[in-house]
Amino acid sequence: MIGKKLNQYEVTARIGQGGMGEVFRARDTQLGREVAIKILPREMSGDPERAARFQREARMLAALQHTNIASVYGFEEVDGVRFLAMELVDGIDLAQKLEGGRLPEEDAREIIRKIAAGLDEAHCNGIMHRDLKPANVMITPEGQVKILDFGLARACSPDSETGANPALSPTITAAMTQAGTILGTAAYMAPEQARGRRVDHRADIWAMGVIFFELLVGRRLFEGETMTDVLASVIKVDPDLDRLPAGIHESSRRMLRKCLQRDPAMRLRSAADAALELDEADLPGAAVASPTRRTAVLPWLLAALLAIVAGAQFFRGESTAPPSELREYQVDVPRTSVPLSSYRAGVSPDGRTLVTVVVDSLGQTLLHLRSLVDGSGRFMPPEVSGLWPFWSPDSRFIGHFSPGRLRKLHVESGSAENIAEGVISGARGGDWSSKGQILYAPDANSGLMLVDANGGEPRVISVPDTTLVDGSHRWPEFLPDGEKFVFNLWSNILEERQQSGGIYLSDIHGAVPRRLLRDVSAAIVVSTGQLLFHRNGRLMAVDIDLQTGELEGDPRLVATEIGFMPENGALGVSASSNGDLFLGTQLDSPDLQLHWLLRDGTRGEAVGPAQPIALGMVLSPDGGRYAVELLDDVGSVEIWIGDLSRRSQSRLSPFESDCWGVQFSSDSREVVYAVQDMRGGRLYRHQVSGASEPDLIYEFPPRERLQTITQWPTPDLMLADIGFADRDVTGICSIDPGTGERTPVLIADYDQDSAVLSPDGRWLAYASWETGRSEVYVRPWPALERKWQVSSDGGLRPVWSKDGKRLIFLDRAARNVYGAEFSAGTAEVVIGLPELVTAFPDGVIRSAVAQDHSKYLIGISSVPGEPEPIRVLVGWGAAARGTP
Repeated sequence: MIGKKLNQYEVTARIGQGGMGEVFRARDTQLGREVAIKILPREMSGDPERAARFQREARMLAALQHTNIASVYGFEEVDGVRFLAMELVDGIDLAQKLEGGRLPEEDAREIIRKIAAGLDEAHCNGIMHRDLKPANVMITPEGQVKILDFGLARACSPDSETGANPALSPTITAAMTQAGTILGTAAYMAPEQARGRRVDHRADIWAMGVIFFELLVGRRLFEGETMTDVLASVIKVDPDLDRLPAGIHESSRRMLRKCLQRDPAMRLRSAADAALELDEADLPGAAVASPTRRTAVLPWLLAALLAIVAGAQFFRGESTAPPSELREYQVDVPRTSVPLSSYRAGVSPDGRTLVTVVVDSLGQTLLHLRSLVDGSGRFMPPEVSGLWPFWSPDSRFIGHFSPGRLRKLHVESGSAENIAEGVISGARGGDWSSKGQILYAPDANSGLMLVDANGGEPRVISVPDTTLVDGSHRWPEFLPDGEKFVFNLWSNILEERQQSGGIYLSDIHGAVPRRLLRDVSAAIVVSTGQLLFHRNGRLMAVDIDLQTGELEGDPRLVATEIGFMPENGALGVSASSNGDLFLGTQLDSPDLQLHWLLRDGTRGEAVGPAQPIALGMVLSPDGGRYAVELLDDVGSVEIWIGDLSRRSQSRLSPFESDCWGVQFSSDSREVVYAVQDMRGGRLYRHQVSGASEPDLIYEFPPRERLQTITQWPTPDLMLADIGFADRDVTGICSIDPGTGERTPVLIADYDQDSAVLSPDGRWLAYASWETGRSEVYVRPWPALERKWQVSSDGGLRPVWSKDGKRLIFLDRAARNVYGAEFSAGTAEVVIGLPELVTAFPDGVIRSAVAQDHSKYLIGISSVPGEPEPIRVLVGWGAAARGTP
């Protein structure tokens, strides 16, 4: 290769060999500069999918320009040789520097500050490193720090889901053996990465902490003779900070503790926060995230702070604060607040009322209105309530989403009326313009619609790019003219989100959307001329021209913690018309811990780790396995299968789009589940062993959506709950897995769901809302000509006993299990009175019953019952407007 010319690059010397190929020194004959050329391995060059992924990653990396990141110049191919042209960084890497022992603390802190600066720049552009370690950090003769090989570990992996393969290290050093590469990579992996789970930027923050420890101590934090030993230490051994030398500054210890949290949710939210932790020792008064997870307002804003009103105060009155004054107070939210809403409380434009979504003891969704003038509160009844509330400009109405509908609530009278139909499920926000129009996202996989606030025919305003597999437009916010708006372009596929996602500007007349920021977050338009958004766990602000929508200046930090939902981009901020901010803090992880619960209410052993069970959970008929629908680190839902005898769990669904509605076959060997993306919904069957690829059964029409498969009782019959958008109901259908034929079973003007056949196949139990609340009924199968009511005070999700002589079901709040005896002779059907079987403990979110009804698998929430208060910054807009 030496002496060969690859396009304009003349290869002059070999630098090294590593897991990603050879690296050579070369001269760019066009620009007259020295560069590094990385030749891709032949097995990768010959794989079109991996090569294409590498090229996409390289394009993103080429856009990164930062003093602490080694630049990527391009990705090219000559005579079948694919290579990467990169900045040539002279000097030594940190691994070589550490051969001389530990570094003085101040030297180590300075290096980490520069690493943090480079990481923050990359993370803000949606790029993770995934293989950060000393050998990937160069120190130039001038003392400059350069991070190498951003994102390339993932780009080179044979599977796009692989984020933790230790053999795929992109690091190149002259003397590194392959085994050394493996060991070096494993020692710096985050626990979630070592377990083979999807990772995000917080894995880089862990690695940065491990490097900092090694700089201070002079030895690796995790060691072992083999890769297995190292990985076991990473997964199981708590970081021992007692090994730090005496006299290490407390801010260094604190930064390490926060970087090296095993739970990513408890880790520092951003690399910039790590620098803030270190800078606290040098900058008195600098704000950092507190251990109690309360939002910290940053120094640029604290300069305007003249008074702080502490405690849970409710009285505020009309703000008469001068432009330079900023005051702060807190507002408590009801204890029953929905986690996804309690930190996204919406303030009315006039600043007098706060709306929050809550759930009552019967599981009903309510809107709670809190007066910010006198502190009084009131709950709106469920029939006029809904999700994702937003205010009219005059503060008289609240728009919200209920099943199938966009509605508006008249605040004074408490009455509600429909505005538009066709909200399929998973609506993603709306906004009410100064011209009396509402812009909204009717579904989690759609563009935006516009409708008159008084009703009428909605019209399509935006359509996601059809080249995106799972793209959508969501969280629209109008600018003051009522025509231009910002929105979030989202994809549940991480790669699409990194490449195309962000905050965009458009208008209701069909202007081509233009990206303002790459941050995949809802954006809040403040009337004083700022745009608020989320970036790596922090609330950011950038000035915006409210007439043109052009951004002005650079983003600046507002708060070190803010409520944000990574699974859908929702942001926990609202603003009044005079620029007062209402900030919700991020709640703890919504993970569920699985437990066995005996019929008498005794809690048994835990099953696996706490995990983000997003939707369903079912037990196999033979009792040997369970299936769960888990939310991954980038917001997509995956199907995982747990083996109860082996105490193991593994991912089954291979799709990057959302998967749900899982159910086992009667022989427990297969599952069925749905996949949803921009192409629509599809139903697949899949062997639980994963030995074969999923097999397509059925494609749903555009206005139909699977809720769940409730039973797969025979090889040629599945029972399904299907939502029909045109009729705004959920109905029961059967699907033949062999032919793909779908047949209506029970569809009416009210919801019917949860159908299950009796063991002898003669009776169908199901739940119906025909009386205005869900009750359990039984009909003969397949005739269906008569029905008998089983529950008496509400009922959900019926299940037959093995002998078909008993039905159990949940009460309407899903808090208790009831049972009723069932017998059917030739002349009559006899159903006993429902009796309490089991009372669930507090915190149960999901449940599945064993076939013999002796026990349940339950998922108990780890979210604390007491939501944190909303923090209010009075006069923020005026203070921010005057901030340079």
